Amino acid sequence: MDILYDYLDILKKKVGEHLICMEDTVEEVVDITLSSKLLLFCGNGGAGAVASHMAGEMMKGAGIRSVCLTDNTHILTSYVNDGDPTEALARIYDDLRLEDGSALILMSGSGDSPNILRAAEVAMHYGDTVVASTGYINSKLHEMLEDYTWGISINFRLYPADPLSMHISEELMSALWHIVYREVHGRVGYGRRYPRKIPG
Repeated sequence: MDILYDYLDILKKKVGEHLICMEDTVEEVVDITLSSKLLLFCGNGGAGAVASHMAGEMMKGAGIRSVCLTDNTHILTSYVNDGDPTEALARIYDDLRLEDGSALILMSGSGDSPNILRAAEVAMHYGDTVVASTGYINSKLHEMLEDYTWGISINFRLYPADPLSMHISEELMSALWHIVYREVHGRVGYGRRYPRKIPG
């Protein structure tokens, strides 16, 4: 199957271009993960699925308090239905964030989704830490965070005209965050909070 080899060739090339040279950035993200009191993951579509998965990994596997903003369909659809859909994720973030120690973890293939940008704006308003993984080159989210003191932007510099770019972006986000997770897991140890005794 030519498409299989073509896809794997492209993925291997992009992994080599982007993930191999991200050691310092990964270290920064690991430090943020370990020092934050609450990680709030967020994304749309495939990126949202990666965000949801990584929130679960961080919570169960590493004992890092984490939640994905899109996982509660009741509150998400209520905010979408009763108000401006662009505000929905920002409102959930505002509901859940802590006064101190929150980090917003954004994943977006395009980096231009209005609801993701709005969530970033709210977090930046509070001075919260923001970590963004974006796929497309020259994304608005990447540009927003370039001069933000408490922000890290990881841009894979993919071109929207490439029909595989969105899929490759999601693969890279998953790989990046699994690398972060494994490093966090290695430092805290699997047994830091799980399995653990609970009251009663």
